[in-house]
Amino acid sequence: YLGQGSAGEVGHEILDLPNRKEVEDFVSAKFFQKFQSNPNTLRQQAEAGDAFTRSAFREFGKNLGIEIANLVNLLDPEAIILGGGIAGAYDLFIESTRETAAELIVIPESKDIKIINSALGPAGGAIGAALLAEL
Repeated sequence: YLGQGSAGEVGHEILDLPNRKEVEDFVSAKFFQKFQSNPNTLRQQAEAGDAFTRSAFREFGKNLGIEIANLVNLLDPEAIILGGGIAGAYDLFIESTRETAAELIVIPESKDIKIINSALGPAGGAIGAALLAEL
């Protein structure tokens, strides 16, 4: 759905009105800024078993689950494809993402929505932007 030309910017959907916080504040690399480290370093720490950083990724997953539930409740897609750099940590957040999404999705048949890690990895956004420029 293209709308009038720029639909699909879900990252700018407001989730916290009093603080003017967007989806990107909760489910992108911006989320990890509060830990004063970059997501890749935090991912390595979590993969090494650090309990604090593992809990940070679970929190990230819950946030992502909220947004996925919003999208499913609004659009009822067949699947959600995750991409970008943070998708490299998929295994660290996907369980909490799925649990949260299932709790908040109102359509019973959609509670088990496929949430797939993009095969394009971190380049997915750039590839999509290039293809969109061709339209």
